[in-house]
Parts: sequence; C-alpha cells; structure tokens
Amino acid sequence: MKLSHTGLGIWLSVAACIAGAATPAANPEMNGRWVMNAEKSQGPPAISEVLTYRISGNEEHYVIEDVEADGRKLNTEYTAKIDGKEYPVKNLITGEVTYVSLRQLFPRVEEATNTRHVKDQSGHEVSQVTSRYIRILAPNGKEYTSIMIDANGVVVLARVFDKQPTTRPE
Repeated sequence: MKLSHTGLGIWLSVAACIAGAATPAANPEMNGRWVMNAEKSQGPPAISEVLTYRISGNEEHYVIEDVEADGRKLNTEYTAKIDGKEYPVKNLITGEVTYVSLRQLFPRVEEATNTRHVKDQSGHEVSQVTSRYIRILAPNGKEYTSIMIDANGVVVLARVFDKQPTTRPE
C-alpha cells in the first residue's frame, strides 16, 4: 500500500506546528523501548517491530528488531550524532554495513537518511540514498510516528510506536 504525498505533508505540517523552533540536541524523551502499534500503522505490515533508543547529548544509539510479513528479519544497530554526517549502520544478521545521517528538523522531529556507498562511473565511491525516515515524537512522549520515504520520494509506510514502560530491577 502506497501512502500519498499529501499524507506526508499533513504529518509534517502538524509536526511543525507542535514542535516550535529547531534545536541541535537529540530528543532524550526517545530513550527506551518502543513497540510498533499495528492498528495505527499504515503500509506494508510487519509481524513485529521493536526499537530501542539510548540518547545522550547529541548522540543517538539505535537498535531495530523487525520481523516482516514474509518472515524476513531485520536487526540493525548504529550510534550516530545528529549532525547530518554519515555513520555506519551494521546489519546484525548479515554483517552488511550501510550508513545513516541524522538531522534535527524541530525539537520532536528528526530525519534519518539511509545511504549505501557505490562506485560512480569514474570509480569513485559515492553515497546513494536508499530511504529517508521522518520521525515525529508526540508531545506527551508516549507515541511516535516514523514515515518512510523511498529513494524516489514515494511515501512507503507510516508506523506508529508506543513507548514501553521502564522496568526497574527489584
């Protein structure tokens, strides 16, 4: 199921209204474990998707554990600064390395751009964008939406995640 550009425009407009002015720091409210809410999500369904964030200052450590409808598993991890520069992303299943760059668009909105390195016609290594995610944290800090845009600018999916309560050891 493809989502419309209009839908993305609405999400970004709403995010801009609620977010206010941009700040260079990461969103510490994202710290913790997030589980996909399939009922609120749109696009190709996943069986499950769990994200874990550890954020400190301007640096974000991210882990995704995903099982797609066809049974494919995705388990990747990165640590990146929110500075627009590329950082390696390791696929923990295949060992493949791609790259991510993070930019803060508004206080609760960030853009993650995924790239891979390929050789151009002259043999030089260049970055090729594979997808972008616009991540929007709700004002209450308990839900966030991740909108995926493919390399051609088509909105592919919108997944909504619920923050899981922190469990404290007794």
